[in-house]
Parts: sequence; structure tokens; C-alpha cells
Amino acid sequence: MALIKCPECNHSVSNSADYCPKCSTDIQSHLKKLRVIEEAEIRKNAKCPECENKLSWIRYKHYSYYGNESIVYGAYCNNCGYKDGMYRSAEKQPRYYIEIDN
Repeated sequence: MALIKCPECNHSVSNSADYCPKCSTDIQSHLKKLRVIEEAEIRKNAKCPECENKLSWIRYKHYSYYGNESIVYGAYCNNCGYKDGMYRSAEKQPRYYIEIDN
């Protein structure tokens, strides 16, 4: 558990709290947005481990064997042909991965 500042009132609140006790701002929704932004920044700056070129990304809707659905990203390098594990899995098992627009 860590203390963070509420984005609305600047009150200190636990990062595990659902809402700010002072102004009722949805803390978990705010943290989720921050994680999405952080993940997008990581993808934007990711480099190929083989040649240090910028990686390209494909977004997939993944369906598990049990019917669960999630969004996953696969990376590939246009320069050297490197493909990460998720990209290779999507190539091997196309029935579980559907490419969607970024």
C-alpha cells in the first residue's frame, strides 16, 4: 500500500482505495488510466533487442481456451525481422488471436 495524491483535491489517499474520502473521486479508475498511459509510453519507446531499431506493434484480441478475452500486443522489427513471443504465438495459433486496429 502506498499513498498517492488525489487528482482532484490533492488529498493523500491509499492507492488501494476505491474512492477519495475527501472528494469521492474514483481512485482506481484514475490509476488504470495512468497504467494505460505508462504502457503506451513503454511501447512507443521500445527498441528491438537484436538491432536496437524501433519496434512496431500489433494489437490483438486474445481468446483463451476457456473463453476469456483480453487485449494483447505483439512486437516486431521491420529492420531485422525480430518477433516477440506474443507475435509468434499469434502466428502459430490464429484462432485465438484477432488483429484489431490500433
